[in-house]
Amino acid sequence: MHELSLIQGLMNRLEEVVKENKAKRVKSIWLKVGPLSGAEPQLLKEAFNFFSKDGIAAGAELHIDSPLVTLKCDKCGAEAQREYFTLSCTECGAGLPISDGSEALMLEQLELEME
Repeated sequence: MHELSLIQGLMNRLEEVVKENKAKRVKSIWLKVGPLSGAEPQLLKEAFNFFSKDGIAAGAELHIDSPLVTLKCDKCGAEAQREYFTLSCTECGAGLPISDGSEALMLEQLELEME
């Protein structure tokens, strides 16, 4: 379960951002979790709840956006959005490359409470 280490890394980054901005605490966090990132949104939430009990993120809201995978066929040019990766084009049967950041796990936005 690598979600624990991902959230530990997030908490370290939050501490840096709070110090850099001379903020009091983190109020809200928005993460983008691509379906091919290997991270499970529910496990991320559970890990966040565990690590944020005390400190700068205590009581913060975690918002997770889980976008669809956008696939584009190199052969016929067909595009499709799916909740999962498929190995072949539904139009022509050729292999599909991933055409977007579906494997990404990104911190998109923070809301801070200033001192």
